[in-house]
Amino acid sequence: MRFWEFSSGEILINGEDYRRYENDVLRKMIAYVPQDNFIFNGTVAENIRIGKPSSTMAEVIQAAQKANIHEFILTLPKGYQTYVGEMGAFLSGGQRQKLSIARAAIRDVPIYLLDEPFSNLDQSTEKSVHISIMRMVHGKSLILITHRIANLTGMDEIIVLQNGFIIERGTEEELISMDGQYKKMLKLQNDLIIDPNTGV
Repeated sequence: MRFWEFSSGEILINGEDYRRYENDVLRKMIAYVPQDNFIFNGTVAENIRIGKPSSTMAEVIQAAQKANIHEFILTLPKGYQTYVGEMGAFLSGGQRQKLSIARAAIRDVPIYLLDEPFSNLDQSTEKSVHISIMRMVHGKSLILITHRIANLTGMDEIIVLQNGFIIERGTEEELISMDGQYKKMLKLQNDLIIDPNTGV
């Protein structure tokens, strides 16, 4: 998105150097979901529509469906016209995250960049948010930044960073066969998973 420039390497979009695109054109191609999402004290619809102010109500609903939050919204006192409170105070962490995903989904862009979308979520909510993301990016390009290894399954390529440097890259199968840092992190996180039914 050109907030920072890099000193080496290259970034290609559709096979072309991304610097060939004007900033406004480039940013219209990318939807960014930050780790800390800003939810303002407006209605549910207003918080989704801010991603695309000209959107119709039908588009708002479609975005919510992609984000897997439509059914929840229908249970609210005034549905899409329900006020969510300052910083989404009346919503859970997972609901706020899905609302932010809907805000990105309504833009219907070719590239989605998500920064730690699973942080501070319990296992059940994390799975639901993951489903929301996969619905949103169907047929699109996804750049996902995460420490939650389980959510990288099925990615075309995984890049492992350590201290700002790339130390491993490849598919999940390739990284596991390397028996390196990725495999160590995967094992560590699997060992920490607690079965909600047994508590162990």
